Amino acid sequence: MSLSAQQLDAIGRPIIIASHQRSGTHLTIDLLRRHFPDTNPKLKLFESLHHLYIDIDSFREKHHNPMSVDDALRLLARNPRPIIKTHALPNASLAKKEFRPIVETIFDRAQTLCVVRDGRSVMPSLQLFEREWNPKADIPLSDYMRTQYEGMSRPAYWNHHVRAWQAVKDCLTVRFDRVVKDTAGALGEIGEFLGMTPTMREPLLPPATKTILEGRLRRLVGNTNSTTIPGRPKGVKKPKKWHEAFTKQDREFFDEAAGQLLIDLGYEPNRDWIDAAPSGAQP
Repeated sequence: MSLSAQQLDAIGRPIIIASHQRSGTHLTIDLLRRHFPDTNPKLKLFESLHHLYIDIDSFREKHHNPMSVDDALRLLARNPRPIIKTHALPNASLAKKEFRPIVETIFDRAQTLCVVRDGRSVMPSLQLFEREWNPKADIPLSDYMRTQYEGMSRPAYWNHHVRAWQAVKDCLTVRFDRVVKDTAGALGEIGEFLGMTPTMREPLLPPATKTILEGRLRRLVGNTNSTTIPGRPKGVKKPKKWHEAFTKQDREFFDEAAGQLLIDLGYEPNRDWIDAAPSGAQP
């Protein structure tokens, strides 16, 4: 299927929300929709919350929820600043052949928010998430961090993913913790970067959806404040904090793979954290 110049020209100026898994993707999507009207399309009858943004990863082979080219073009053209979600690397060749002109157009026109979370906190959260569908992830966190993903350890891939997105043109790095703790400041910086003025609608953060049932009820009455799918399986506890779960060997391992990125992102001033473990840390 060949796409015409007219079809591609109809695509607005996208905003890519690029993040490693478990890093605040949906909170950032919902924050943009709440404060920047040009990013927030109106859902049509029978459309799901997933139609409020475009998951570019669904353009890849064997994706669990694939999208058609026609649907992709329609969603990309329905509002001036369509939101693009991705956990993948910035590589158009990852898409199926028929989607590559769309992906190349997106990359060419887009502004990107690289949403980051402290990689040490990502590790236990990611493992807990993966254990829901992958029995092989039900191992000690130390072992999980050393498992291979895309030919790298988990901390090394986190480092690679963030660095790859920071290197794309027209990209702003957004720390997830700042979005939560200094929402007004984060909104001001994002708005200046995107060339749009946030509404600063109170409360600044989108109201949290605490249960799966609450999410379904909100959707039934047309409440689309949150695209997050809430809740953990029954009986599953929150992941441990990294400083409680990491051993000294884990801290050294993480530092070797991604320690400089922690410093560059401002999570640590130097590498003293490896030896100065907080109270409650593993030996």
